[in-house]
Amino acid sequence: IVRYRIAYAYDTNGNVTEYIDYEWDSVTSNWIVRYRIAYAYDTNGNVTEYIDYEWDSVTSNWIAWYRIAYTYDTNGNVTEYIDYEWDSGIHDWVYYSKRVSYWSELTTSISENSIDLNYIVYPNPTNDLLTIETDRFDQYSINITSLNGQFIYHTTLEGPTQQIDLSPFQKGIYFITIRSKDFVTTEKIIKL
Repeated sequence: IVRYRIAYAYDTNGNVTEYIDYEWDSVTSNWIVRYRIAYAYDTNGNVTEYIDYEWDSVTSNWIAWYRIAYTYDTNGNVTEYIDYEWDSGIHDWVYYSKRVSYWSELTTSISENSIDLNYIVYPNPTNDLLTIETDRFDQYSINITSLNGQFIYHTTLEGPTQQIDLSPFQKGIYFITIRSKDFVTTEKIIKL
């Protein structure tokens, strides 16, 4: 039984510029659009913007609801990562959170100075085990998606320290989203 369909669009450099997710409606025998992700890149092929849209079936339009803006240093390392949410009342993006990364040639990990976050994800990059430490004891969920938005992994965790085995993952860049009843945040992780 066909349930989902994903359509990708690419630029001339082979970068994914659009990702559209559909779900099969067995009642109408049609594909129903669920959401769309659009990507923008700099001249080095780094993702500079990620915008998530939902389909509004009433107006038959895409409604923006989540945006991430990235800034890179001259070596291609992310130095700033800002989350925004769309405010339909003022018709503009509203700041949600910001992360600043400091890079050094003396280390092989990412040092994060996270603002208003209650967790640490390390080591990053990693070969296998990714550790999540939090000051929370309540339940939270973890989603990992590929750079092109493909859902890779989901689990629900509880407690201050957890580990996720990334050894089955292919080498590359992924996004990890940590969500609890009080916060949601997404950051880039690198699997070596």
